[in-house]
Amino acid sequence: SAIRESYKDKRLIVVFQPHRYTRTQALFDEFTRSFYQSDVLIVLPIYAASEKPIEGVDAANLCEGIRKHGHKDVSHAPDFTQALSMITHKIKKGDDEKSLLLVKNPDILKELGRQKKNQILVGFAAETQALEKHAAEKMEKKNLDMIAGNLVGDPSSGFGTDTNQVTLFFRDGSKEAFPSMEKDAVAHILLDRVLERIM
Repeated sequence: SAIRESYKDKRLIVVFQPHRYTRTQALFDEFTRSFYQSDVLIVLPIYAASEKPIEGVDAANLCEGIRKHGHKDVSHAPDFTQALSMITHKIKKGDDEKSLLLVKNPDILKELGRQKKNQILVGFAAETQALEKHAAEKMEKKNLDMIAGNLVGDPSSGFGTDTNQVTLFFRDGSKEAFPSMEKDAVAHILLDRVLERIM
């Protein structure tokens, strides 16, 4: 809505790639209602992040759900190359933007973990289920010292709220769970735990 407010007289072409099958399943209904202000929506395949597919949870079904909520121009692109081709086709002569380059973002955290020497490296994990399992996998894969993890979907935790309920996971296998609290309080706890490991 903020983008639409800023570009009231422009056509809004959106490319969306859902992240993880479990997260897409948990937020499916919300996703179907989230893009109604776009003129064109292109949905890429779900980014699995090592998860196994869940039957019925895929980009094609998400597109169908978005159409049922009234979107007039939603398409599924099987890959980035096809998405770029579809965008080029959708751009009209009167549109200001004539080109768009899609690139895969580098995994900055993984690269920092690869180069790490004496630093304390902290990551974050927002999951819909199996928080401890996914946090442990990310810790190992990205060579982290600590992960702040939380389960999304709770009204008092995660995105779009001023509070969060996190569990800290540490390299030695220990963990520390906290009740729901203001996000600035969570930040102070994170800094305290990092300092404890530096001092």
